[in-house]
Amino acid sequence: MGQVFRDIEPYLGDMSKSIFLEIGSDRYEGSTEYIDNLARKYSTEFHSVDVIPHAKRRLPHLATHWHIKNGSDWCKDDLPLLDKTVGFVYLDNFDYDWSVIGGHDDEFRKQQSFYSEKLGIKMTNQNCQVEHMKQMVYIFPFLSDDAVVAFDDTYTLNDCWVGKCGPVVVWLLAKGFDIVQNIKSPKDVGVILKRK
Repeated sequence: MGQVFRDIEPYLGDMSKSIFLEIGSDRYEGSTEYIDNLARKYSTEFHSVDVIPHAKRRLPHLATHWHIKNGSDWCKDDLPLLDKTVGFVYLDNFDYDWSVIGGHDDEFRKQQSFYSEKLGIKMTNQNCQVEHMKQMVYIFPFLSDDAVVAFDDTYTLNDCWVGKCGPVVVWLLAKGFDIVQNIKSPKDVGVILKRK
């Protein structure tokens, strides 16, 4: 999962005065390197934010501007200091619990322990959604006139948006964004929106 970022290029406009932003650096799915290359192609800066420095250590050859900090804190405190608009945003941080009926495997329990013990965060779907909503609320004033946003692990259930950024999709629709791609496949779910 986590390949929605590969579908963004057809929707990008003039990015020369805007930055690319990723909250949730690469976890071996290729997002950071792909977006870094795309940012170079569009001659713009790329900023990647994560609570742990694993991607920064693993991908030192990239031109990425690395920020090791909680996503919503960085968006609130540091993004305004850049004095730039954001042309593209990819939100894919804070893991989402896909098992609504329990039955978690060992890998999921390890994730919960890591969040709790190392980050001091309780890994729940509501906490995940709140964190993503806070990030977008802080990013929103900086979005360019033709901004593109992409969310991983976000999908519809009974015609309601759920997943990591379900509430964010509804909020952006109310703010005048359009859904340009709704990705639903056995291997990936996500959504791409663009400002009208």
